[in-house]
Amino acid sequence: MGRPRKNEEETQEQVEETPADEPEAEAVPAAEEAPAEEAPVEEPEVEEAPVAEEAPAEEPAEQPAAEPVAEEEPAAEAETPAEEPAAEEPPADEPAAAARVLGALRLHLGRELELIDEEAWRFVWITDFPMFEWDDEAARWKAVHHPFTRPAHGSEELVASDPGAAIAHAYDLVVNGIEIGGGSFRIHEQELQAQVFSALQLSDEEQRRKFGFLLDALAMGAPPHGGIAFGIERILMALGREPNLRDMIAFPKNQAGVDPMSGAPSEVEEELLQELGIQLRVQPD
Repeated sequence: MGRPRKNEEETQEQVEETPADEPEAEAVPAAEEAPAEEAPVEEPEVEEAPVAEEAPAEEPAEQPAAEPVAEEEPAAEAETPAEEPAAEEPPADEPAAAARVLGALRLHLGRELELIDEEAWRFVWITDFPMFEWDDEAARWKAVHHPFTRPAHGSEELVASDPGAAIAHAYDLVVNGIEIGGGSFRIHEQELQAQVFSALQLSDEEQRRKFGFLLDALAMGAPPHGGIAFGIERILMALGREPNLRDMIAFPKNQAGVDPMSGAPSEVEEELLQELGIQLRVQPD
């Protein structure tokens, strides 16, 4: 019976020793807390993962690689204006040349694309013609219509100061693109007529020699006057839908100035030339 008591005592000692080991168990939780503290450290790494994900999200940043293409397009556009003037140089040399070339192109496209209404009759008045146009060969201004056309209201002062900006009091009547009549108001003041002659670089002596009778008549007083002239052949041309004016003329001339019906011009007899006071000079070849 005394032996079992000894076992009980040993058991109590073991039990008492076990609490002594508990501090080491408490150290374990301390060790567990350390990993717990490291967990937040790992969390930033988890947060860095989205940063890494943002890097692929920045793939649109690769679009700048396409920007060189976009830059090339403006370069191509920059070349286009450089090529356009070369194509536009012939018609855009002067406004008159541009009007002739582009007007012919407009009519050609209208016929080819069947945009012209052949049954329509459309009339239009053309006004505000320029008084003068510059002659490069003569290096001076010349009259667009004739030197007796009156300047439009407000353009009288421009005849002497800025001839290229002066507008004429002239007009044309057009039907279906065909000019069937035209006219103007005439100058009835001597001073204004002399200014027009001066703009055409006619000296006072030339004015008196060539147009002295007109200047004297205007000085005596002339009423305002103007008019219009119609072309019968042009009206027939519009009525007959005929594109060639020569087919509407009774005695048309060809491009060489010859009348195929009468054979004119023909050789003139010397006696007739002497009677008219005309002398022919043959130019050497």
